[in-house]
Amino acid sequence: MLRRIVLALAVLVLVISAVGTTKVRSQSACTGADQYPAGKPVRTMTHLAIQRHPKVIQYGTDTSGEILDVTFGGDIVMVLGQTCDGDILFLYVDYEGTIGWMQAYSKGGEGRDPGPTVEMVEDPPCGTLVVGEIGKIIGETGSGLWIYQNPGNELAGPMLGQIARGETVMVFEKFCASTNGTWIRILYNNLNGWILEERNGQYFVVSVNLPSCPIHSITVDSQFSEGVVEGKVLGTDPCDATIEIHNTRSYWVNLKITPLGGSKAEPVGGDANLYAKFGILGPDASVHYNVHFPKLGRSIEAEVDTTFGSAAKMMNFTQFVIDAISLRQPGVGTGFTLLTDYYPTLADTYASTPNLRDAMNAFFDNDFVRFNAAMQRAADKQEFIILGAALKKLGIAGGEETISKLFKRVGRSLEIVEIIWRNADNVSAFLSGKSTHGALFFIAQ
Repeated sequence: MLRRIVLALAVLVLVISAVGTTKVRSQSACTGADQYPAGKPVRTMTHLAIQRHPKVIQYGTDTSGEILDVTFGGDIVMVLGQTCDGDILFLYVDYEGTIGWMQAYSKGGEGRDPGPTVEMVEDPPCGTLVVGEIGKIIGETGSGLWIYQNPGNELAGPMLGQIARGETVMVFEKFCASTNGTWIRILYNNLNGWILEERNGQYFVVSVNLPSCPIHSITVDSQFSEGVVEGKVLGTDPCDATIEIHNTRSYWVNLKITPLGGSKAEPVGGDANLYAKFGILGPDASVHYNVHFPKLGRSIEAEVDTTFGSAAKMMNFTQFVIDAISLRQPGVGTGFTLLTDYYPTLADTYASTPNLRDAMNAFFDNDFVRFNAAMQRAADKQEFIILGAALKKLGIAGGEETISKLFKRVGRSLEIVEIIWRNADNVSAFLSGKSTHGALFFIAQ
């Protein structure tokens, strides 16, 4: 924590220096300016992004590399500075070691009321345990907590040892470190030292009379699902829960899981869970994750899309090709459905067939001219033979021979190209760009 404070002070100096040497908007130009002085803690009133730059981000835009972390209602952050983006106030903050910009005022919209998004912390909480009470270690990690010689800062004194998760101790003294948590003095295995009781609302020691799990339930927020993805919580114990993510569509989608605020999501089955391993989800398919939330208000985002990665494109385009072969050559590939473990073979195939890859991208860009030209180049370069060999390897009877026959004349006949283009299942959904993206939030309550 000493390192964090030093870093925060250093950043504050840099911010002050930058204000003195660059043109910054007048602080009176935006609502709420000068209400949140540097060096003071504030409490968040809702979910807020910690950003690299002080700018308003519209929902649905690409935020790759811009979002550093996400706070939740009730989190405590340290203010380092402030500036304005138009009439919107941004605070430069330290959030549990992550330093960046946070929007301090909202104009409303997207389900949020206009007004401030943070509030000053008048009296920082100082835990719940009292001197003489017995507390149980629930730990920062599975191994428990470190015992320090001095309270208030992990770097202010040497570590004396460690106390295991599940152990019980008596509270002999308390120390409230303002923005660095609540500390309690204990005696454990002849060690007389200090451990963290809580920090920013996350508890590491609780009363033996209280449940060790702070989570009461897990809710599924589906307001951004667009009907593409559904979610449910399995089991009755929110502290040891499994979530299910279901693709409602009849085509493949890319899958991205983002634990927020220290939450954890581990695929059921580990590496054997191929949907999680490859980041894709098949038609009308579901995937399961074991989840853990460190405290109330934390969440896990599950996002599906057909565009933010090439995996779903490869699976869908290949299925369209197989369907076209079935229409042109009855009995070959009829009813053949791709499986998740086919993905590595297809990824290798498209990596070595650049014209087919270009045709695939043109297909999903709704560019028939480029699609047709790329397919002809693929035929000239005998890339369909490579694809046919891959399909034969995957188990399509006659795949290699049929592919070669159907595509060897593609340069002077658009028949098979048009079959792929016209008869791909759900192609209109892809080409319209609608209903191909959805997101869920699993929130600890």
